[in-house]
Amino acid sequence: MRRSPKICLRGTPLSERRTQHCFQTAFLDIYKPFFQFLKKKFCGCPWINLKDEEFMRECKRHIGDDPYKFKTMCSYASHKFTQMRNQRRRQIFHSTLDVQGLSLDGLSSFLFKAFIPPGQSPLDDQVRRMTVVIRAFLSQKKFQEGEKF
Repeated sequence: MRRSPKICLRGTPLSERRTQHCFQTAFLDIYKPFFQFLKKKFCGCPWINLKDEEFMRECKRHIGDDPYKFKTMCSYASHKFTQMRNQRRRQIFHSTLDVQGLSLDGLSSFLFKAFIPPGQSPLDDQVRRMTVVIRAFLSQKKFQEGEKF
């Protein structure tokens, strides 16, 4: 008597599940360059645009045209951007440093030092723009908190 293939919880056959596992292993090979790309994108905007041409081109460069792998890459990118935003939030609001007292260059270096590759200037246009937006947000938040009293 012939047995049917085992089914995992999602309803996919075990053989396909092994292929998915192989993709996860293969993803480790592209992890570093893709994560570096995400860090660079994060300096310009803390939200990922999955329909951005540059993002799609980078994904296709690593994985080709496979829609399942692209969906996995999008999920990974969204998750990483959420993590990076949360790290910046904690860094700003739980720092012992007077973040609002820092100069624009100092705040830029404080916030984005971990995202800028070695050798690249921390004061490029994208990083400056995001620093100004964050500075404006912090000033507005301080103003709103001052109105409560």
